[in-house]
Amino acid sequence: MGIVAPQVARWFKQNKEAYQYLNESSIAFPDRHLFTDILKKVGYADTSFTPLSLGICCIYAGTKPE
Repeated sequence: MGIVAPQVARWFKQNKEAYQYLNESSIAFPDRHLFTDILKKVGYADTSFTPLSLGICCIYAGTKPE
């Protein structure tokens, strides 16, 4: 993902800085398993993730007791 988003920006002549921010934020986001561990630490149970778009993004899920 590191070079893909800025390349796409060039191809479509869009705002390169916006795509660079997207790239940097995706690098800063925790690993999938680490993120589900974080969810567990703050009280969620049955945590999981489902990769979408060939793994480019994920849906994270969990339940939190009331």
